[in-house]
Amino acid sequence: LGAVWAKKAEAAPLPTPPPLASPLPKRATPPPAPEFKPEELTALGFLDNALRASPGHAIASLALAQVLAPHAVRRHDLEKASGQRKGRAKPLPPPAPGEPDFTPERVAGAFRAAVLGTTASREPIDRMFEFCARVERLDDAQWALEELLKRERESPDPLVRYGDFLRDRRKEPHRAIERYREALMWRPDDEAVLGRIADIYIGEGIEAFDRRQWAVSQARLQEAQKYVKNPNSPQGLRIRDYQSRLASIRTPR
Repeated sequence: LGAVWAKKAEAAPLPTPPPLASPLPKRATPPPAPEFKPEELTALGFLDNALRASPGHAIASLALAQVLAPHAVRRHDLEKASGQRKGRAKPLPPPAPGEPDFTPERVAGAFRAAVLGTTASREPIDRMFEFCARVERLDDAQWALEELLKRERESPDPLVRYGDFLRDRRKEPHRAIERYREALMWRPDDEAVLGRIADIYIGEGIEAFDRRQWAVSQARLQEAQKYVKNPNSPQGLRIRDYQSRLASIRTPR
C-alpha cells in the first residue's frame, strides 16, 4: 500500500498554500504551502507501519527513502543557500511536531537499511550514493561505494566510479589513481581510465610549473606520459607544450 500511494504521489499536483480566512495585514507573510502532498503522507503512514512491524524491512526502507529524498534535498539546498547569503550555513529548525522527519540523516539511514537488506539488486546502493552525494553526506556516499565493491569484485566499473568520487568529491586525486589502477587490472587498455590518470598528473604538473617547481613539474609530466597512448592527442600535446617550456627554462641563454 505504501508503494502504491508513493506511485500515486508522483503524478499528484504540488500542494498549495491554505486559503486565507481574511485579508492579511500589511507586510504579513502568507502561509507557505504544505511540505508534503496528501498522497505522500498516506504512503509514509503505510510505510511507517510496515517498518514498525518489521524494522529494517528492505523494500519498505527503500520506498520510504525515495518518498522523503526530494524533501531532504530541498532542505539541504535551503540551508546551503542561507549560508551563502549570510556567510555561514544555519541549520533549519527540525520538522514540526507531527510532520514526517525528512532530514538527510533519516533518509540516509533508510537507504542504508535498504542496502543491508538487499543483496540481489544494486538499486538501493545506486539510489543511496546519488542521494548522499547530492546532499554532501560524503561518508555515507563512500560507504555505499564500498558496499558496491564488495558485491561486484570482478568488475572494473565500480572501481572507476569510486575513483571519480575520490577525485571529484573528496578531492583526493592520488587515492583516486589507486582505484583507477585497480580498474586497469581488468581492462589494461581502457583509454577512458588511462585518460583520467593522465589528467591528474598533467594538472599537478601544470600547478607545479605555475609555482616554479620545475623538478616536480617535470616528474608529474613524465608520469602522465606513461598513460597517454597517442602523443598527438590533446593530452599528449599539452604534455609536450609544458615539457618544451621546461626545457627552455633550463637551457642557458
